[in-house]
Amino acid sequence: MFFQWHCDAHEYCDLTNAKCTPIDCHDITCGTKCCGDDGCGTGTDCNYECAADWACNRTNCNCEPCASQCDDLECGLDPVCGEFCGTCAQKYLCKDNQCVLAGFSARVQQFGGEALIYNVEIRALDNTSGAELGINAVSGTNGWVAFEELPDGPVGFRAVGVPDAFVDTYQYHFASASVGERIWIVDETNFVGAPLMAGVNQLAGNALIFGRLSWLSATGDDEDVGCATIEVTPDNGEVRYMRDSTNPMVSYFMIANVAPGLTTVTAFPVSTEVRNTQVMCFADSVCMADIVLRGPGNPTPDGCE
Repeated sequence: MFFQWHCDAHEYCDLTNAKCTPIDCHDITCGTKCCGDDGCGTGTDCNYECAADWACNRTNCNCEPCASQCDDLECGLDPVCGEFCGTCAQKYLCKDNQCVLAGFSARVQQFGGEALIYNVEIRALDNTSGAELGINAVSGTNGWVAFEELPDGPVGFRAVGVPDAFVDTYQYHFASASVGERIWIVDETNFVGAPLMAGVNQLAGNALIFGRLSWLSATGDDEDVGCATIEVTPDNGEVRYMRDSTNPMVSYFMIANVAPGLTTVTAFPVSTEVRNTQVMCFADSVCMADIVLRGPGNPTPDGCE
């Protein structure tokens, strides 16, 4: 008896073994195409690598000898050849290959250092719940990130961690129309090493809080505040300083093993009003909880060392 059957579009009939065998769909459909969907139903793009001095024409996905088309473009990729036309300065973002003033901008800085970190995904958050707003951006090669527009009111951000390099870092209470801010991202070394150096076993599933207590004058002077204490509510974290209280030279503090959820961090400076901040913390990540005091003078008492 003679049987006949048909193979699928991406298979061929192997007569020797009497079966349908998959063909390499990607190579056949793409050929020398350097961009665009390969049509194989997997969502994979063609990625033929163009020869030196040739570029991928993004209009027809062919490799062509291609001169730069950046003459009238300030940033982003040349839409014809895919060549890089430049990066916008801080406080600006790239829109339609032109640099426009951002509604919000910040430098993305490694916590505890001066380095600005590029290619970090920054996600805007609801300031209270920490829920993602679906508004994301990536820090440019200059280490700055910019958003064209954010919802009115205070807003938070998540600096998305990079495996073996940085951990998810959450920060809140930014004005949505502010420029020149700073978004911290904490590296794995600090996340693991800081609790160990403080004699704390940071448990998996808990959050870690880093913060700084500072005083801001009416003229914008920013100073560390010493000899203050920090408390956390709910009372489920382990507070550590560089000594028995905040250091007047470097007034950072750390709270280890914080249960995920809404957390209140309260500062008790000497001879001034109590000040606190609320942050939504998440498991195995860092919450930044800076507290800023305002008033006629820095409340650090005389003799605090």
